[in-house]
Amino acid sequence: NADIGTATVTVKGRGWFAGNTTTRLFSIKKPNAKIVDVSYWDGDIDWDKVAPKVSTVFMRAFRTSLSHKHYTDCNEPEMMIQDVKYDEYATGCEKHNIPYSAYGFMVYTNAHDTDTAALADAVVQGDRLFEAAFSNGHRPVSIILDIESSKMTGSNSAFVMDCAKATIARVQKRVRDAGLAQRVKTGLYIGSRGYATFGFATEAGEAFVASEIDFVWIPRWGKNTGGVPAAKYRPTRAYDVWQYTSVGKVAGIPSKVDVSLVNASGPNAHTIDWYLKP
Repeated sequence: NADIGTATVTVKGRGWFAGNTTTRLFSIKKPNAKIVDVSYWDGDIDWDKVAPKVSTVFMRAFRTSLSHKHYTDCNEPEMMIQDVKYDEYATGCEKHNIPYSAYGFMVYTNAHDTDTAALADAVVQGDRLFEAAFSNGHRPVSIILDIESSKMTGSNSAFVMDCAKATIARVQKRVRDAGLAQRVKTGLYIGSRGYATFGFATEAGEAFVASEIDFVWIPRWGKNTGGVPAAKYRPTRAYDVWQYTSVGKVAGIPSKVDVSLVNASGPNAHTIDWYLKP
């Protein structure tokens, strides 16, 4: 966890070099660039132990339920579920000065409805995501759409992208209307194949990502041993954050946990510091 750097120092003490300036090698402890993402599946977390081990936390605030037999009518109250651990986790991070972001597990479908109605449901999901993420005065650094469900269907390949666009627009409007900010940072969690399947690789999709999505977070686990895989296992498309394992170990988290690293050479060139402040 250290790099070698140089510094110009004035040497104290006796001898011929006392009082002179010289360039010396020294060891720099790198800031911990580790990101963990958590949800209620991760149980009771000891944030005292987690705090020194991570730079930031991505935590689930909201999910669209997959229990509904048709995966539709997503504006029904029972379909919109705040993660039961979100308030506890957000409070824990706040007490320990850990920056955190909030994500929503999104499901978009017109399986038994029209595209127009499904897009309206996507707006409602934006409302529910905002209400969950900013509940009880919580202020996440960014809002992330988790788009991975195989249950999503639409009339064309860009359907899911169009729904995501509607959700993000609604979240941003709610942020502005609440006087919280002009806009909140936004992220997209999506697999490399899903990026194409769900319409983000289209011309319209790429334009949406370029204008409205501040970072793309892609999972690719390789052999999934908990450590950082070899370079050949990195995501196959451009990414800003790489979720490299689902079985990581972090002191204070009782379960195996998803761990990610920032790609400072990614399309948006964000360093870890960018993810730590609104």
